[in-house]
Amino acid sequence: MIECKPINKTNMDPKDKQIIKLLKTGVSYSEIQNQLGVSPNRIANVKKDYFFENSSNDALFRTTRCDSNDDRSTISDETFTIPCDKVQSITQSYDSTNAAMPPKPSHYPLSEAEIELEKFKLQMQHEVTLEKFKRTDREIALREEELRLKRDQFEQELAKQDGIWRVLNHRLRKIVTHCQEGEWNADEMEDMISATQKLLTEAEENSFLYGIKVDSRIDTEVLKEIIRFFSYHFEDMDSEEVIDIEFDKKLKECLERFID
Repeated sequence: MIECKPINKTNMDPKDKQIIKLLKTGVSYSEIQNQLGVSPNRIANVKKDYFFENSSNDALFRTTRCDSNDDRSTISDETFTIPCDKVQSITQSYDSTNAAMPPKPSHYPLSEAEIELEKFKLQMQHEVTLEKFKRTDREIALREEELRLKRDQFEQELAKQDGIWRVLNHRLRKIVTHCQEGEWNADEMEDMISATQKLLTEAEENSFLYGIKVDSRIDTEVLKEIIRFFSYHFEDMDSEEVIDIEFDKKLKECLERFID
């Protein structure tokens, strides 16, 4: 509502009273014209005579006869004339005072707080990157340690296998050395067969356990020939009997090959 001067109602025109009343309530010029059938000049004169000059009346500037088809119509009184396009410009400028502030341009200088925040972000990114590198280094070190342990375990297993086969081959050499032509009693033959059969069984078990061919680590053929030959003669012997044996051609060849 706008501020009104003191009014002497003695000789006031009734229309002017109505105009003042409507202006005080913020009614626009066009609405006053429609309601009272008066001209905009009369409304302007009433406003000049009865209202303070610094009074703000949004309705006065927002709606006038510029709403008509004549885009260049004006609001006039005895002292000034405002073109309609100017009125619209003033209204837009007034409305913009309540609008949100425009975003800060990209080249606008950063405040100290913003600069510190950016520094903090960069520092955090740097620390995260360093942590990733450290984690990668730790993973590589753990992987290398795992491979080293597996290699050591594999080498220990190979050494263990080599030790086992060396022992088995040493036992085989003793058997071959003891296997000579001549007189044999039943107990000696039985011991020879038992020792040779035991050695062959252990060799086959170890070859299966370590996944290797038994023939590649020990001469199983000579073992089998010794078992075959002595088992053949032992079957017909009495417990107290002693026989003079002579090796057949196949056993001789196996023994000679092993010794060579």
